[in-house]
Amino acid sequence: MAQRGWVSTTLIILLVIAAGAGVYFYQSLYSDLKQLESAHEEALSEAKRLQQKLSQARQRLTQRSTSADRLEARLNETQQSLTNAASELEALRSQIETLEDRVDELEANLSASQTLASARGDQLVQSQARIDELNEQLTQRKAQITELLTSSEKLEVSLAAAREKQTLTGVQTDELSQELDNTRDALAQARQQLAQSEARVADLNISREDLAASLTRAKEEQSVTTAQADTLTEELDSIQNDLKQARKQKAQREARIAELEIRIARLDTGRQEMENSVATAREQQARTEAQADELSEELEATRAALAQARNQLAQKESTLEEVAEERLSVAEKYRDTREQLALQQARSRSASETIKELEARLQRERSAMNNLQTRLQALSNEKQTLVSRLEDGTTVIKLPEDIVFDSGSARIGKPGRETLKLLATALESFPDHLISVQGHSDSRPISPSLQDRYFTNWELSAARAASAVRVLRDNGIAPERMQAVGYAYTRPLVEETDAASRRMNRRIEVLLYPDRFTVKAYSGLTTH
Repeated sequence: MAQRGWVSTTLIILLVIAAGAGVYFYQSLYSDLKQLESAHEEALSEAKRLQQKLSQARQRLTQRSTSADRLEARLNETQQSLTNAASELEALRSQIETLEDRVDELEANLSASQTLASARGDQLVQSQARIDELNEQLTQRKAQITELLTSSEKLEVSLAAAREKQTLTGVQTDELSQELDNTRDALAQARQQLAQSEARVADLNISREDLAASLTRAKEEQSVTTAQADTLTEELDSIQNDLKQARKQKAQREARIAELEIRIARLDTGRQEMENSVATAREQQARTEAQADELSEELEATRAALAQARNQLAQKESTLEEVAEERLSVAEKYRDTREQLALQQARSRSASETIKELEARLQRERSAMNNLQTRLQALSNEKQTLVSRLEDGTTVIKLPEDIVFDSGSARIGKPGRETLKLLATALESFPDHLISVQGHSDSRPISPSLQDRYFTNWELSAARAASAVRVLRDNGIAPERMQAVGYAYTRPLVEETDAASRRMNRRIEVLLYPDRFTVKAYSGLTTH
């Protein structure tokens, strides 16, 4: 009996030692496993960090290359503008020289015309003076002729009277006859001189008219030349102003060019620095890639060691479980069984209470959905089911376009607000659900009159969903429970063949997503 007790004691001691050794070995393996997992995570983190740095370096390199290309393009454009400005300046200079030559020529012509006009004016004045002198002489000759005619007439009268009376002597008669002849000769000579003077006056008048015509032409030519000179002077002034402006612009452009050259020098320096940075980045990239390769190899080795350690750990755990099972006594197994039984009974009571609560909640949700289905059906002409539940517990509520929105608009009128108010009341029975408001349209494009507000059906469907969310929020639904999504025409209910099918696809769908526990409970209730 004593020997049997000693053997039992020895076995118990051995079992305790074996259990202690197993626990120690298990803890050692678990510690090694944790270290390997930590090293694995650090290696992955380092590889991600290096990869991120490599991506950032490549992005910076691309940005700097793009910036250098843009600056080089701007430099080329500036140089081309400078070349064009220089060509325009040379053309202006050539034009100015040509106009200056033309102005000099016209000034010379104007001076010659003025000299000619002055000379002809002097000739005209002299001719006019000569004509006046001849006119005066002609007047005097005419007076003399008149006097001679008067004398002649008197002498003839006297001679006739003497002949009639025949009282005169022959000497007196001869004297009177001689005086009469002399008077006649003088009269003829005066008339001849008068004719010559009139001829000279006529010639001088013709010369005066010619000179006046020449003077008029000279004055006209002078006026034309003066006008041309004035025009050319104005044009020259304008071109000189343009030249001043061009010179000013040239100076500004030269200053701009100098500034750009300075910037170009700086950019060249910056580009050189960027090239050096790029070279450095590439070297770092090469080193990083080499490090990444090394880390990948190390990671593979770590993974292999980890897999081996896990296999060893599984083996040790299996051995440990066998040792633990051998170590358990009947009393311990009985105690464990009672504890598990008590735990299962407690879980069963809790599950029963949870099932009853979920059944009550499900009944409230069904009642709310049936009520909403009835009221929505009364508002809509659609014959389809407007409220339904999917297999995963998601509740789908369809709101046709005609009971919420105006056609082609995201504006919600008074009937639509009443409809969404009914929906908000029903949603109070779903306090733990996520509410997704989804807008859908037909496949017809937006009309041109509405494209300034909704360019495509995507904007229209998203705007409608957002409008519905705002109304639900105003009726007490928490904003953090809702989301607004626009699907346009990508999820039709039916194939569009006519106006009725397109009307069915224009809708708002409100999806109520339950949490995970509720989904499982729904599945369990459905199964039972």
